[in-house]
Amino acid sequence: MESPWQNIIPDSLLLDIFSYLDIKTLGRSAQVCTTWRRVAYDEFLWHNIIKRVWKVTGGLAPGKSSWYEEVRRLTDHVPTECCETLEKHTDEVLDVSISHNGEYFCTCSKEALIIMWKLGKETELVKSIDTNLLLKWELSQYSAFSPDDALILVCGVQRFDAPQDDWVHWARWGYGVVAVLTVPDLNIVCVAEMATLFGAWLNESVFLTSLPQEQSDKNDIQAYKVRDCDVLNCYLTPDSNKHNNPDLEYSIFADIPYTRKAIRLFTFQENRHHLMNMLVANVPVINIDSTLSCDQSRSGDSSRSCDSAETQENEFMATESINRTGIVEGALSLNVNRTCDIHNSENVSTVLPEYSRTDITDKSELLCQNVKQYVIFTAGEHTVIGIHEISSESCSKFLDEHCNQGRKEDLHGDDIDKIDHSVTLKDCYITGLCLSHDQRYLYFNFREMDKNTPENKVDNPEDELPVSEKVFDKELKIGCIDLVTLERVKDHEFTGHVAFSAYPAWYICLDASPDFIGSGSEDLRGYLWDRHYGVPIGRLFHSVSDTGNNTLYVMSLYDSTVVNGIVFSPVDQETCVTVCDDGLIKIWRSKHKIRTALSARKAHARRELATKISELIDNLWS
Repeated sequence: MESPWQNIIPDSLLLDIFSYLDIKTLGRSAQVCTTWRRVAYDEFLWHNIIKRVWKVTGGLAPGKSSWYEEVRRLTDHVPTECCETLEKHTDEVLDVSISHNGEYFCTCSKEALIIMWKLGKETELVKSIDTNLLLKWELSQYSAFSPDDALILVCGVQRFDAPQDDWVHWARWGYGVVAVLTVPDLNIVCVAEMATLFGAWLNESVFLTSLPQEQSDKNDIQAYKVRDCDVLNCYLTPDSNKHNNPDLEYSIFADIPYTRKAIRLFTFQENRHHLMNMLVANVPVINIDSTLSCDQSRSGDSSRSCDSAETQENEFMATESINRTGIVEGALSLNVNRTCDIHNSENVSTVLPEYSRTDITDKSELLCQNVKQYVIFTAGEHTVIGIHEISSESCSKFLDEHCNQGRKEDLHGDDIDKIDHSVTLKDCYITGLCLSHDQRYLYFNFREMDKNTPENKVDNPEDELPVSEKVFDKELKIGCIDLVTLERVKDHEFTGHVAFSAYPAWYICLDASPDFIGSGSEDLRGYLWDRHYGVPIGRLFHSVSDTGNNTLYVMSLYDSTVVNGIVFSPVDQETCVTVCDDGLIKIWRSKHKIRTALSARKAHARRELATKISELIDNLWS
């Protein structure tokens, strides 16, 4: 029952008073009475909080219902809580990839281990193989699951047991190797030589790699087809965790022949050492006039510190508690009518368009659309992003005719292909690529040249230093390219993470989910941004001594400080995995996921207790 004095205060005055409150206090105020609750749910207040805490400007993101729900999402549904730390690797963990169904993820490391994990309530180690003993690899660098998650492609560097004066073998050390393995058993299907440390799946049975010609300035994009008989006759690999003396068992794999079942799709005039970060994008063809091609809803300062947002995020949780009936209390959890007639918040969206909110892993939707297929890679001295269209008809024809014959064929003689479209980043170099969940947008990590450094200045303005001699800024940035318009999206950058290594230490992985962008960094942290508003929403600390304000001190305690990669679960963006040079793998989940899992465990324990009590009573009566 409300007191008479509560009706004396007009809603407009209450709204003005509430506009000065933080999330925690506003949540508590909503529990005082029905009048205060109705005013506290006004969209003006939640829009004001988003602008104040996260510096968001512009309208509501596509598909979002209200600013209240956005505050909930940015505070309670972001994977910033470390749930598990895995310590099976003994050296730098260089890469992590996750299956499209979100069931498995794979890690690769500098000690040449490949480990398959099963992601669940508790992460399980499925199998680990040592490619140093198995295939004479120096390291395993990169992995990618096939579209149907039946196979995984793993790239590494071959180790040659040759004397140092054997220059023929030592010259080949720089060549990469790619192996295709089954999921989740990691049995070897085939092995092929490649020029770079990256490959990509064209479809469920065909993967692409690059292979240099004799001239170092020419590079072939090759296609290999994995046949059903190859999978059936795969090499069964022993689990390195279950064999104390695996040398004898591994010796039979030392001479596995390299496959030659390949065709040459393209030849580019590029140095083989710089054709990297290969991806294949299936871009749906849409009417670009019906969608916006750029994001104008950028925040005022996307490079600001995450501290203020994280402080409010921690305070937010204080407004919620679970009572004995399981009902969540607090302003941000009540399912009530939040309408207030005092203000009408703007709801005009000018952010990045998307095809749909459907997960890209829904292959039935993808197959029924008209799509363009592109192979994407970095070229130049990691300064150019090449985007080249793959003709699906001609590619399918040649794959069917030639790959099944078991011999190497060329698609079109000795012609040099011109890259269909390229994006050049002047005075920058690119450190990683990833696709958005709907594969319309390409995100890339890059570093800009430090123009204030004397080493970067030249006497003649027409001269330009080679990339290898430039000094780059310590700040990393994430840019964006619209693969429908093939143009860079202006004013759409994510900043705040850092890189200290000198060129060519170039590879720092990033990933995108429907709502988030994540990237590694060289300060023992992963970074998260909201993909729609471009604002930082969280930092993932790999060091337990890192409080967010002592970066240099924490880095001085460790020899390896690079978080090499981050991946989001394709089926649950509130779960992500990071890997670091310290050899650790960390599983991160949102507060909402943790609270839900805890409630489920408590409910299960109560049911088990009730069952035992019921059985005990039945036994006593019987």
